[in-house]
This record gives sequence, structure tokens and C-alpha cells, in this order.
Amino acid sequence: MRLLKSYPIKFVIIPMVIMALVLLTIGLWRFQQDIKDIHKRIGITPHEIRYQLQQSSLQVALINQEINLTKQYQVQNDKQDLLNRAKQLKSRIENIRVIWRRLESDLDKTDLQDELNTFENHLDTLMKLLTTHDLNSSENFPKIFSELQQVKIVSAAMYSHGSAFIRDHIDRYVKKLSKITMAINTLILIFILVLAALSYALVLIFKQKNELNKLSVEDPLTGLYNRRQFNLHLAHDVSEYKAQQSPFSLMIFDIDYFKLFNDHLGHIAGDQALQLISEHLKALKKTETKIEFYRVGGEEFACLCHEQDCTKTQGIAEKIRASIETLNIEHTISKVSDNLTISIGIASALSLEELNPDSIYSVADQALYEAKKRGRNQVYSAQKTS
Repeated sequence: MRLLKSYPIKFVIIPMVIMALVLLTIGLWRFQQDIKDIHKRIGITPHEIRYQLQQSSLQVALINQEINLTKQYQVQNDKQDLLNRAKQLKSRIENIRVIWRRLESDLDKTDLQDELNTFENHLDTLMKLLTTHDLNSSENFPKIFSELQQVKIVSAAMYSHGSAFIRDHIDRYVKKLSKITMAINTLILIFILVLAALSYALVLIFKQKNELNKLSVEDPLTGLYNRRQFNLHLAHDVSEYKAQQSPFSLMIFDIDYFKLFNDHLGHIAGDQALQLISEHLKALKKTETKIEFYRVGGEEFACLCHEQDCTKTQGIAEKIRASIETLNIEHTISKVSDNLTISIGIASALSLEELNPDSIYSVADQALYEAKKRGRNQVYSAQKTS
């Protein structure tokens, strides 16, 4: 007691404030470095990997389809076209390998690299068979089909394992973001006790917290809600529908021939086009208050339409499709228009007998596929399904 009386209280408070400010500065600096690292690791690169793997699977499917047509219907197939497609696939695999190396992750990527090597070896064998064998000769089909099946198997495994890896990779850093948010909240509680002396420090902490929240829910390129937020909102809408029968619909749409756009004008122009379309969608939301937009993949978007049946949603979808085309984003090598266009698939909760997030997404995705199949730059609405 005498010791406390013998020293002015300022000799206790001032060192505490200085120490608190030093600890705050160090903590904020570390948070800033962690945020930069997380932003780098869950930015565009993982989405690019998933997109490249998806496109590789589609190319394998096209090669399989062409060879099947040759076998089943004796279609005279141009072997050079198949070889060119296989060479494009081989080039894409090399791109994937480069992107994998560029991705910084704490997870082990060895198995994924081995699958890439295995896939490339089978693809090389298939290309050799296509080069040396006559496609229209029935005795050559067993060898070709055997190797084609290996290519399909490894391609499917590569896409499955790659997608799972990206999901685990992103979830790991999203969890890390949550831990950082909790740490910042703890600092807030501590420095509130220091009152006015730490007020500036508290402002900085709130600013960091807001940046973290924004990073965890928004797509960094477009500013729309990200895939993780889409999954949360979709699950919530499904629960609301089951509890209160509140109707809702799901739109999935992507840009027609966007890969050609990127290949022709470059990824910077592609990013600018995505940003322009996203700004247009944000403006459109102001006039349609019961819809919400999300970027769920490279050039793939989703829209949840609350309290709306399929008919109303289809009208909104047509409005979106037409307005995107009138943005006049030039796409001279598109096969459907001189401007960028989109194809839209719609699924309604009312049209599904077994409703869950995966089922309605799958139906909407199939509807999008049908819209593309029918010529793109159009809307297709799924019919009632079980």
C-alpha cells in the first residue's frame, strides 16, 4: 500500500500504455502480414486450377465422344482433328502443372503432380495410337479404347482430387481468417480497458476486422459474394423453404466462349470484363431487391431469387441475359454474337421433390448445360424432377 502511495499513478499508467501500444503495433503488423499471405493463397490461382481441370475433363469427354461416334456409327473421322484436340489437352496439362507449382500451400501436392504425370503418359500413348492406327479399322479399336479408358479414369481422378485439394486449401485459410478475427476481437476487449489512450489503436483494429470480414465473404476480383457465401445462403434458403414453404429459385449462368475471349485479348481484359459484368449485376440488384448475385467460379455466376417462382425468375433471367449483351463488350470471335453473352440455367425449389442444396444446384447446372447445347445466349428452365 505504501509503495502505491509513494509513486504517482502516472508512472504506472504511462508504461502500461506504452507497452500496450507496442503490443498493439506488433499484433497489427502480424495480422496485416497474415492477411496479405491469405489473400495471396486464396485469390485467383485456386479458381484457375479448378477451371483448367474442368476444361481438361471436358476435352477428354469430347475426344471420347468423337471416337465413340467413329466406332458406333462408322463416322469417317478426321484423325488430325483428334490429334489436334489431344495436343491442346497436353498443352493444358502443362499449364495446370505450372499453376500447381505457383500455388503456395501447406498441403502436400506430390500425389496431384504424380496424377498429372500419369495422365500425360497415357495421353502420349493414346496420341501415338491415333497417329499409327487407322480409326476406321475395327481391329484397332480395342487398343485405342483401352488407352482412352485409362485417360478418362485418370482425368476423373485428377479433377476429383484436384477439386478436393483446392477446397481443403481454401477452407484451411478461411479457418485461419476466423482465428485472426477472434484474435482481433480479443485485442479489442483488451484495449477498450485502456480507454482514451488506446482509442486510435481500436480504430485500427476495427479497420482490420472489416477487411477480414470482407475477404471472407466477397470474391476479391468482382466484389460479389464468393462461393463459400453462396453455399451458406443456398443452405439457408433450402431450410427456409422446408420450414415455411417460402419459394425460391436458383439461376446459374456463365459467359459464352469466355476462354476464346481470354485467349484472344488476354486475362487482364478477361478480368476487366468480369468486373464490368459484376458492376452491372450490382446495379441490377438495386431494381430487383429479392435477388442476390454470386461469383462461384472462373466465369460462372449464380443468382438466388427469393420468394419467386420459376415463371418470375425466368423473366428476370431474360432481363439479365439481354442486358449483359447490351453492355457491348466486344467479342468478335464468339460463335453466337459480336458481344459477350451469357447462357442461363434455372431450377426452382417448387420443381424438386427431393430438395437439398446439391440437388437444386445440380438441376440448375444441367439446365445451363441444356441452354449451351441449344445454342447459348439463352435461358433454359428445368422442368419438374424428383
